[in-house]
Amino acid sequence: MSGRAWWAIIATSIVATVALAAVLISIVTHRAPETSSAPTTAADAAMQQWWAAAQEHFDTLQNAVEDTRKGLADQDEAVLQKSCQDMHDAGAVDLRAHLPAPDPDVTAEIDAAINDAHEASHMCLAAISGSLNSYAGEFDADLEQADKHLQAALAMINKGRLTA
Repeated sequence: MSGRAWWAIIATSIVATVALAAVLISIVTHRAPETSSAPTTAADAAMQQWWAAAQEHFDTLQNAVEDTRKGLADQDEAVLQKSCQDMHDAGAVDLRAHLPAPDPDVTAEIDAAINDAHEASHMCLAAISGSLNSYAGEFDADLEQADKHLQAALAMINKGRLTA
């Protein structure tokens, strides 16, 4: 083999190696676009804006439901009085002021949670005030349903990555 042929083979090998390296680098560095927390549609933007305003009241209602359950389990009247009042105000007053949500399914779940929590709060406050009516089964069911609807609404909101 002549010197010129040898250099042609070496040059061709170098060019092929550089081209292969460029292709491999391109493949390795080209990733799927990263997801952003920025809204992708006007509906997403509206939902994010709504959630930014409503989340505090949603969380307050959720915490009040949990505190009421704990107060009931511990038979702590002081905790129950505060948590039932908080449940009433956070749901029927504060969170309701943010309805409807841009998503009608989220609105329906939150509205159902507010209604159940509202009913439970009145039963709780009536019992603390000395009502002779027995609300035990209905109270538990309303708390359970309020929690269920809050969880369903939160799952829908989180599915849209609104908390990111």
